[in-house]
Amino acid sequence: MTLKDDFGLVLEMFGKAFVPERVRPGIRAHFQKAGIYVIPYKLFGLLFLLSVSITSALYKLAWSTFKGYAVFKLVFSTFLFWAIVGGAAAALMIAVVYIWIDVQIFRRTRAMEGVLSDFLTVMSENLRAGMTVDRALWKAVKPEFGVLSAEIKIASKKVMTGQDVDTVLRELTEKYDSPMMKRAFGLIIEAIKAGGEIAEIIDRTVENIRQNNILKEKMMANAVQFTIFISFIVMVIAPGLFALAYNLLVMIQAFGAKLTVAGATAGGAASTFLSFGGVAVALDDFKFFSQLCITIIGFFAAMIVSSISKGDIKSGLKYVPTFVLVGLLVYTFLLKTLLAIFGGLV
Repeated sequence: MTLKDDFGLVLEMFGKAFVPERVRPGIRAHFQKAGIYVIPYKLFGLLFLLSVSITSALYKLAWSTFKGYAVFKLVFSTFLFWAIVGGAAAALMIAVVYIWIDVQIFRRTRAMEGVLSDFLTVMSENLRAGMTVDRALWKAVKPEFGVLSAEIKIASKKVMTGQDVDTVLRELTEKYDSPMMKRAFGLIIEAIKAGGEIAEIIDRTVENIRQNNILKEKMMANAVQFTIFISFIVMVIAPGLFALAYNLLVMIQAFGAKLTVAGATAGGAASTFLSFGGVAVALDDFKFFSQLCITIIGFFAAMIVSSISKGDIKSGLKYVPTFVLVGLLVYTFLLKTLLAIFGGLV
């Protein structure tokens, strides 16, 4: 075995050690929703080692404070530091992984909803050709259906092993949080139980899905003006206002310094009259505050735009880099431009 394989085994051992047996089924089911069918214990082990490394680095930075403590206080402070900082680092990494998995599940769900009507159309045609439900389900699997094809293959294999079609379809709808899939396959399940004309029900379901998609597109078109308005505020107006505020702060400090010098030169009562107290806010602190505010505003604006245009918040994650980066670039550009314009006035 190579050194890389040995390191991989060590990571896997760490991952299994820190994932309790009772929670593994839930983790496995959650990862399967994202298309990951094997629990990545190596990833968990790597995250554990990374959290330990981060905590060790921070503890090394804080050692200059701890080394002066008495023995009992040093031990207690070290334990408390590792418990809090190590726990926070591990929780942060777990949160990042969970969000990433949740985004992957959301993308898979949207991909399945996008081809659901086409899949049901093919299934209906198979049923009209005289196939049974399980056979029509299997024959409807096409490469162009992507994620849905993979899920239907798994469902079809379960049917081949002896499970009922309605039970398998219900498990599929419960696996993903998709009202569209729940309604569509729910009608098919009820038709199978009642022994009705399944192909006719599927055709009506497909028509309803397509009408809903048309309505969503119209709603998205109507929301374009709100999206443009919010985007303009976040990427132009807000950075411009922060840039103006920065330049105003620069001018106040410069004029204040000139008034103070003039008052000191005049002396006496004039010195008291023309004295100007210093501005409490440092320029570098205000610049950092502005950049932080633009980042936060860009993040939440992306969520709002996604909620308006797409109907859900999770789609807004892909807009976050654009909103934040453009806002920061515009802020930097306007900051330098306004400094060049107002610099001669100071």
